[in-house]
Amino acid sequence: MILLPRAGWALAATVAVVCLPQAARASFIYGVADDNIIYEVNTSTQSSQPVFATGLTGLSNAFAYDTARQQFWFVDANRNLQLWNGGSALITVAPARTIGTTQPANAAYFNNSFWYFTDATATLNRIPLSYTDPLMPTAGVKETFTVSGITANTNTFGDIAINPDGIFFGATVTGRFFTVDLNAATKTQITLLNPGTNPSPQLSFSADFTKLYGQNFAGGQ
Repeated sequence: MILLPRAGWALAATVAVVCLPQAARASFIYGVADDNIIYEVNTSTQSSQPVFATGLTGLSNAFAYDTARQQFWFVDANRNLQLWNGGSALITVAPARTIGTTQPANAAYFNNSFWYFTDATATLNRIPLSYTDPLMPTAGVKETFTVSGITANTNTFGDIAINPDGIFFGATVTGRFFTVDLNAATKTQITLLNPGTNPSPQLSFSADFTKLYGQNFAGGQ
């Protein structure tokens, strides 16, 4: 478990982990909080600090991290897909019409794509990204997949995370913890633990993908 020391904020629905080389053996969790600031949490010292004020209003969500390019992705309150590449400003990569009619409460980055479930459905979305200019990626046409084995109206998040092998992990508000193999032609949910008995954490892998962290949105643990 990870203890976040700030009582006045909680990470929005998704977080991402990356191990920065200058930090001796430490992993860092990044997330966009309710105040629209991106925070860094040190899992070794259990401390946090702000790293970028987005300047946005409303609640941002669906935070994801591209480990190869060290770029941060999230969806703002107006459902625009935003990118922060470490510079002084955000880049809007896709408009609300690409994301859909509701703001997602989950997201993960995998294989040059931004992935998320449409809340309370069995629809998994993939927005492919093109990198002709690595600092200014462009979004392609959204693909959708219907995941079998999911009860749509209870598939609310929660969060998702994807490992390098394309195994998708999901944790729902209703206590379901499951996987989906993105390499399979038919996307099928496999429940890992008894549904209804699990917490609904924000998910993030350690830098070497050997640990899957969960962070409680409400309490910070």
